[in-house]
Amino acid sequence: MSILRTERLSRNFGGLMAVNNVSIAVEAGERRAIIGPNGAGKTTFFNLLSGELRPLSGHIFLDEREITPLPPHQRARLGIGRTFQRNNLFLGLTVYENIQLAVQQRLGLASRWLRPARTFEDLDREVVGLATTLGLEGRLFEPAGSLSYGEQRQLEIALALAMRPRVLLLDEPTAGMSPAETAKMVQMIAGLPRDVTLLIIEHDMDVVFSLADRITVLHYGQVIADGVPEEVKGNPKVLEVYLGEA
Repeated sequence: MSILRTERLSRNFGGLMAVNNVSIAVEAGERRAIIGPNGAGKTTFFNLLSGELRPLSGHIFLDEREITPLPPHQRARLGIGRTFQRNNLFLGLTVYENIQLAVQQRLGLASRWLRPARTFEDLDREVVGLATTLGLEGRLFEPAGSLSYGEQRQLEIALALAMRPRVLLLDEPTAGMSPAETAKMVQMIAGLPRDVTLLIIEHDMDVVFSLADRITVLHYGQVIADGVPEEVKGNPKVLEVYLGEA
């Protein structure tokens, strides 16, 4: 059974149909890459899944529950997490404090001002554990603004994981990174537990083919291919519009 499914999902901006009748089904634990040329509708599709945009038509289901009318915060509570192309961090706070705020929000501790957050032992353990998972345990008490770009991307994924999503949308997680940073990020994403289903927008095909179980290709808002990596690599239409001829 699919954990996330769309049926004929569409969204326009004036006369431009950015997402056009997109139907996909993602299995629990799957790593699904969404690829395509610039302007193919990939980020718009993510915005529809997370609730940042409302569709013109179509339906979105999470565990067979329709979530199409729900706002972003309700989808987050049901288990959809999201990172963006641009980092959304509190740069003046430490790595620990950034993760702590996300965990506090999930645990309902955000308004308990009379007790220091670090006195909640479970909270402290979870913050340190998330930082360690994302390779930031050595930077816990440094301001987020002092991190390298790649480390800030790692921190943003830690914040998304702090909400314990069942489905995590990663929007170009390696964009702007050096080869060394990209390799580190790929290793960390590959090491995430399979109880988190991943959808990944990514332009680096080496990253896509090393991470994805299945690939969906968008072009002018429509699905032109969907399959395992080897099928997509050899698809003549994908070669023509995106990957290029061999």
